[in-house]
Amino acid sequence: MSASAGLNTSVIIWEYTAYGHEAKVEPAVTAVVIYGLFFLAHLIQAIKFRAAYMIPLVLGVALETVGFGVRIISIHSPYNSSLYSSQIGLVIIAPVFIAASQYLILSRIIEKVNPAASPLRHSIITAVFVTADLVSFCVQVTGSVMLIVDKDLLDMGTDILIAGTAFQVVSYCCFLYVGYTFYKRALAAEKDDGKTYSSSQLWRYSFLTLISSGICVLLRSTFRVFEFSWGFRSYLATTEAFMYVFDFTLVSLALLALNLLHPGKLLSKSS
Repeated sequence: MSASAGLNTSVIIWEYTAYGHEAKVEPAVTAVVIYGLFFLAHLIQAIKFRAAYMIPLVLGVALETVGFGVRIISIHSPYNSSLYSSQIGLVIIAPVFIAASQYLILSRIIEKVNPAASPLRHSIITAVFVTADLVSFCVQVTGSVMLIVDKDLLDMGTDILIAGTAFQVVSYCCFLYVGYTFYKRALAAEKDDGKTYSSSQLWRYSFLTLISSGICVLLRSTFRVFEFSWGFRSYLATTEAFMYVFDFTLVSLALLALNLLHPGKLLSKSS
């Protein structure tokens, strides 16, 4: 068979590759297509609603798309550890940007609906959680780079990735707590005052959509903490289905929720 005829996967000993298992191209192609569609949809909606707070999310979806694109290339060169580490790094880092938009959305919902109901000023929420997101991003980038540049730094890079992802989980739990507290107080204030705030039904639906999206990202990050903690050769890491269910699917649901009820419907100046 000529080189141009394609890759003969039968000669690849997958156990000795960076994957540790036979990785499939088809799911990665599906991920690229779906993330590509999410990228276009969120970009169009961000422009339509003039939603600058969605720019980090759009960037995150772009990273997801590129990450799975690199995964396709990596599967065709499974002994190339740099390609393998690159696709992991891109897919791991991408939700940090999605989370940044979610933090900004919560801050704006609070500002629009009832700032007094929040346990923190909306400006502080933006500063605290976006800063935490940046810290998580920097830590995860450091771990990813170490995975790529030097095999001898694999264990240290993995530990740093675990730390960055775990920090993101803790930050996200705090974010959800702030959101829950605000929601409970805002509803109580509506009942006590006998009035509603800024299209009551719309803000409730928008808030619950945001929290649902956030829970999906939280579950995804929790999965990654367990995966990295157990090691790249663990059953969790070497069973490809887990990654597509607990990362790709959960992130896709998070993105879909914000597509179906875009926060711009509540937060845009014309609403």
